[in-house]
Amino acid sequence: MPDLPVFQKKQFEFSAYIRDPQQFPAPPDVEPRRMAVYRELFFNNVEGFLASTFPVLKSLLEKNQWLALVQDYFCNNRSDSPYFTSIPEQFVDYLNSRQAGNSNPLPFMHELAHYEWVEMVLMMAEGDVLAPEKLDNNTLLSSAVRVSDLAYPLAYQFPVHQISPENQPQSSPENPTYLVVYRDDDDDVKFMEINAVTYALIESMETHPGQQCQQHLQSVIQQLNHPQPEQAFAYGVDILQGLLERSILTIVEPGKY
Repeated sequence: MPDLPVFQKKQFEFSAYIRDPQQFPAPPDVEPRRMAVYRELFFNNVEGFLASTFPVLKSLLEKNQWLALVQDYFCNNRSDSPYFTSIPEQFVDYLNSRQAGNSNPLPFMHELAHYEWVEMVLMMAEGDVLAPEKLDNNTLLSSAVRVSDLAYPLAYQFPVHQISPENQPQSSPENPTYLVVYRDDDDDVKFMEINAVTYALIESMETHPGQQCQQHLQSVIQQLNHPQPEQAFAYGVDILQGLLERSILTIVEPGKY
């Protein structure tokens, strides 16, 4: 760094040591005890924030595994955001990059972290959940709906909502796991396990928000080539009512999509 002012060189020395004291020496003109305090303060803040966001993930790892994972993230991640709330999302991205290189010790690590991150996002999200609506079937079918901004339809290879220290699948099941994680009108974050039909129905609503519910149902049934379309349609109406009761779906006034 020959062209940098002296104070910037000092900043680089300082930050390099805090990130990775095993690789970079401490600045020679700063008392080692003080550098250790700075280092511990920075690392513990990041570790504590990650631990509170990903409690299940942390519980699956030995203490030294967890600390090594956080240290690797702390050392190699380059944040472009000044906000602590951005750390968990960047950690999920970091795990995703490790997953691509088969570096994660658990095969479901990235998906589990993403699931826990979504819970945090919904807890912190601004906005109010509309009170659940009740409509008769005919009115519902002729209405347009949209997926709440406080509801996330999710598809995973692993059943992330069931993972615990006692339940750690080593290979993904034959069928994917479909979930909707949402915030209800009491501001509690909950999840609902759904099937492929419900997931496809929600996707259709997100893609075509102006269509009536009847159109969404007919389109999904046709796409799936269901052998019993009338039975599937009746089942779909029940699904819609359940999503509406949980405020996962909300009725949209005509022209306000």
